[in-house]
Amino acid sequence: MQGWRRATGLAISIGVFALAIAFRAWLFEGNLHPVIAGEIYRAAQPTPERLAGWIDSLGLRSVLNLKGRAEEGERPEGVTWHSVRMSARRLPSPGEVERVIGVLDEAPRPLLIHCHGGTDRSGLASAVALLLEGGSLDEAAAQFALAYGYPGRTLGSPLPDFLDRYRAWLSDAGATHAPERFRDWVSHAYVVDYYRAELAIDAPDEALHAGQPFALSVAITNRSDEAIPMRCDEGTGVRLSLRVDAQNGISPPPNVPGDRRFCQRDRALAPGETMHIEAPGYRIGEAGRYVLLADLVDEDREHWFADMGSSPARLEVIVR
Repeated sequence: MQGWRRATGLAISIGVFALAIAFRAWLFEGNLHPVIAGEIYRAAQPTPERLAGWIDSLGLRSVLNLKGRAEEGERPEGVTWHSVRMSARRLPSPGEVERVIGVLDEAPRPLLIHCHGGTDRSGLASAVALLLEGGSLDEAAAQFALAYGYPGRTLGSPLPDFLDRYRAWLSDAGATHAPERFRDWVSHAYVVDYYRAELAIDAPDEALHAGQPFALSVAITNRSDEAIPMRCDEGTGVRLSLRVDAQNGISPPPNVPGDRRFCQRDRALAPGETMHIEAPGYRIGEAGRYVLLADLVDEDREHWFADMGSSPARLEVIVR
């Protein structure tokens, strides 16, 4: 029994030591790693002092921040700063990937890519960089590894699925990876689940008057390859959202409706199929010129279709 305990303790010690080695850079060195030596690096969110040191030691000329807007004091002088807001909890929209590609194409190098922990979003942007440089899909997938702090598919984010979708598309097309083929896939074939729909708002038949209700009808056509789960129960499935957009940078007055959700009935909207959702009793309480915005929102995942690459419908109205 005592020998078994010694063996177990030794195995645990070896495991802890191996994990410490794997996480060394993540824990103590800002998770800094080369993606393409001398040209592109990846890291966690650096402190201003650490970033200044990397600018000196690596000769950095550009920074790509994947958290969106930089916080006060994060943008040092002497480097070109780029921000693309991405999420570690969902797959990126086509527009987000295209913005990352634009930075990778245009930013002066050496370039530093960072998010918060340097694991998920930085891993995806680094994988994209390798694919653009002619690296293989396996090399790109290796950017999601324990050495970068990525804990694996069970505990990690879904971002590696992006590469799986590209690999499946290549397989279906009987093609092999090439940088231009990857660019074409992102621009024309990459769809996140069912998040591609075409919406159109039918103009009201009657003149609109302040405070008086009117009816709107929105046509929804599924332009993805998967059925859209339209639901009427709050917090489940996909529903229609109608809201009033600001005009000329001025927010609508308080008595103008904000985001309101509508449904017709529970149904799976098949690819290519069109349905209409009526929005009765809609009213705007103050005269003026407005823009109505129609979008779909996935209440299960709290994702707006517009954030996932689909375009909302817009309708200008005059309320007398």
